[in-house]
Formats: sequence, C-alpha cells, structure tokens
Amino acid sequence: ETLRKRVADAEKRVKVASEQLSELRKEAAKELAEYIRVGLLDLNFLDVKFEIVFDALAHYTAQGIDDVEFMISTNPGEPIKPLGNVASGGELSRIMLAIKTVMAEKDQIETLIFDEIDVGISGRTAQMVAEKIRGITIELGGDASGLEQALKGVNKEVKNTQAQLKDVERLLKLDPKNTELL
Repeated sequence: ETLRKRVADAEKRVKVASEQLSELRKEAAKELAEYIRVGLLDLNFLDVKFEIVFDALAHYTAQGIDDVEFMISTNPGEPIKPLGNVASGGELSRIMLAIKTVMAEKDQIETLIFDEIDVGISGRTAQMVAEKIRGITIELGGDASGLEQALKGVNKEVKNTQAQLKDVERLLKLDPKNTELL
C-alpha cells in the first residue's frame, strides 16, 4: 500500500508541475506569437494573424499536458486556421524563416534549409526575404557572401520595376486615355 501511495503522490506532483509548466508556456506563447507576427510582417505578409493555441492532453507526457498548435491567417477576412492546413510550400518556408529568425538566438541548429522560399515571390517581397535571410545568417555567424550577390540582383530587379512604372506613369500623363501600356 505504501507503494500505491507513493505513486499517487508522485502523480499529484507531476500534475501540479505540468499545470505550472503549461501556465508558463501560455504566458511565453503570447510574446512569442507577437514576435513571429512582426517577423511575418517583415516578410510582406501584410494582414497576417498568428496565434499559438493550447489544448490540454487527457494525461501528462514527458513534455507536460499541452498539445500546442500554431494558427495563422495570411489573407484579409480569412479565418485563423492550423498552420499545416493553410500554407503552401513557399509560404511555409517564409513562415519558418520568420520563426527561425525569432528563435535564432536559442536554436543550436547550424544549417537551415528553406525549400521553395522564392516560389511565387518577386520585387519587394523577394528583397524582404533576402534581407531576413542575410540577417539570420549574420546572427548565426555564417557566411552571407553568396546571399549578398543574390540581394544585389533583387535590388536591381526592384529598381528596374520602379523605373518601368515611372515610365508608364509619364506616358499616361502625356495621354491619359492611353491604357494600352497597362
């Protein structure tokens, strides 16, 4: 009987510790979610919503009692949904870049791979992604020399696009009815 009492006492202590850990996680998750949301804004997700939600497991595990899920909405008016159900490959890579940027100081990972991070992006978004990668590379003490060259190419593309838009604007001022250029 003393063994059963010891097991019951240990389970009570684990339950209390798991509940305390859960409360600490929930507090930290509020701040982490905001940092990630700001990181997503930096990557041109303009109307993004990002939350970290917790569900209690039926029984504690070695990691506690929390079932944690990242929730996101990347488009205006779109309801917030589980990250795994929302993002495409390119979007998911950009989201992971935002998360890894926030977590860079704590992570012990030396190599990060962002597959398809450039899919479907160009112009300002591509520039923002390149700048974010450069920042995380420098923060982790890596070599960003190859990225510097890519960033120059993106900057050139952005400047060319801006120049073309100014040309179209000038031509339209000459003949406002000429919309063939659009």
